[in-house]
Amino acid sequence: MATSVEVQDKRRTGTKRFISGVIEGFYGRPWTMEQRTELFKREQKWGLNTYLYAPKDDYKHRMYWRDLYSPEEAEQLVALITAAKQHNVDFIYAISPGLDITFSNRKEVAALKRKLDQDRPTELIPKLRGVLTNPNCEFHPNFVAIHTFATWCKACPDGSARDVEMGDEEQDPCYSPHKALILALTDWLQVFLSTDQPTVCFRKEPSDDEPMQTDLGEGSYVPGPGENPLYTAEPLTLDDLKLLSDLFYLPYEHGFIARTMLQELDWLKSHSHAAAVKTDKTPEWYSRAQRFDDMCEAVAQMFNRLSNAPNRSILYDLYNYICDIKSGVTLAQVYVKSLGGLGKPSAQLMGADPEPWGFRGGLSGEFQRMLPGHGKRDLFKHPPKTAVYCIRPYCPEDQMEVQRIFMEMQRQRPSKADAMIQPQPPLISDMLSRGDISPSPQCALILEDEMGVCGYMLALTDAKAAAANIQRDTGHPGLEDFPSLVTGQVLPRVSDPSPVKHMIGQMLSTIKSSGSRGVFCELGHCERRMLDFYAKLGSFNPIKMAGLPHDVIALGSSL
Repeated sequence: MATSVEVQDKRRTGTKRFISGVIEGFYGRPWTMEQRTELFKREQKWGLNTYLYAPKDDYKHRMYWRDLYSPEEAEQLVALITAAKQHNVDFIYAISPGLDITFSNRKEVAALKRKLDQDRPTELIPKLRGVLTNPNCEFHPNFVAIHTFATWCKACPDGSARDVEMGDEEQDPCYSPHKALILALTDWLQVFLSTDQPTVCFRKEPSDDEPMQTDLGEGSYVPGPGENPLYTAEPLTLDDLKLLSDLFYLPYEHGFIARTMLQELDWLKSHSHAAAVKTDKTPEWYSRAQRFDDMCEAVAQMFNRLSNAPNRSILYDLYNYICDIKSGVTLAQVYVKSLGGLGKPSAQLMGADPEPWGFRGGLSGEFQRMLPGHGKRDLFKHPPKTAVYCIRPYCPEDQMEVQRIFMEMQRQRPSKADAMIQPQPPLISDMLSRGDISPSPQCALILEDEMGVCGYMLALTDAKAAAANIQRDTGHPGLEDFPSLVTGQVLPRVSDPSPVKHMIGQMLSTIKSSGSRGVFCELGHCERRMLDFYAKLGSFNPIKMAGLPHDVIALGSSL
């Protein structure tokens, strides 16, 4: 088999030389001179022959393209070109004048030619035959992409191969995407395991006052029992890199393990009732939950071993990505354990009403959007229709709709056998909902969806008068500390808690502006949804209030 250099020499002798190599053409911080030199070494080793210089953050390449390079800058470019030649790599300089050039202006064209004359030779047109890959700004994570590209170029030295899809190994008999990936990961593992800087030992002279101290000269640290597993002595493995590549497979496409994890999470979530109530699917649910947990643990172990790889430069380029994916997987793992009763309830793993910029991308974002209380409108596989809600002020015509919703929610309350024998004290909130008393000005809101009115929120800035009418003790400390009352109901079809939170928040703001020092609400023990709404606000707590039925509690919030 011909070596990469021999293959390259054969290409040079042909009349139709195939160009293959790398473009440094991304936006962001350009690569360093050391990284570019390392790239030339890799290109020579892998059989690539071209480097195109076009970093967008080189101002004189793009924004200030008219300006010639200073002698110092030109000297640096010459050194880069020399390094490329030493590794049999052709250096091509690119210029990007498209931001503000006027092509009809002769002076502009002359300036462009002058710049090109400074930077070597323009006999490019006869050589326009080949493929260059344009990687991203983090130098080290591009290893696999450039390596597999080089493998493809070796398999098809004249560029005659068709475009191939990952996963279909029969498309091209000369090139196997899977084998190319394993070959790249095997070579990458050696880079991970090699130190990127010499080990330095700093020693202090021994003295009577201070014992001798050493750094990095006494061997690697091995954790004791119960210590943080992040500081593991286990080396990174090829399986770890396979898992890493599977989690960051291709743009908008996940690898096999990643797809499996998402499918398992989707199934476990859809069949969570099997964990709560024994059914014929209960054994299967726990079996698949254990399988999902094992996959999550593999991700965590990969993160730990990669975090302790000797080559810190690669880790620094990758850390934000692997930390993000570990976070998303860990949240999903905790959620599944809570479904199976193996952990604390996690209905609020993330914010219930996230801002758009709070969403992650990639696989971690997929996990994030599948968890409860976060991104319900953007699930992984079957997104439901998005409900649109409108919050508006109450008007007199809404009284019948408010009464209808109140009566419908009343019918869902469990009936009591002794209700006919022992009358219960009336509730101010019920009187307000029935229309027996009117809400205070600007203290009534209506919630609407596409089907019509689906909820309401009413308030009294001073509930003492209403309490006196039903013979409650208006001097009770409860009414003194919490003189205002708020009440509301939403129909069961309102599954999103966000609009209710907005209504309550808006109502509390209005009550506070009236000068009230506190607000309370009256809720039956059976009104679990509204109790949950108020509890999640974090500011409502149980309080004592005179004259309430035994099955009704009062929640108060200081303003």
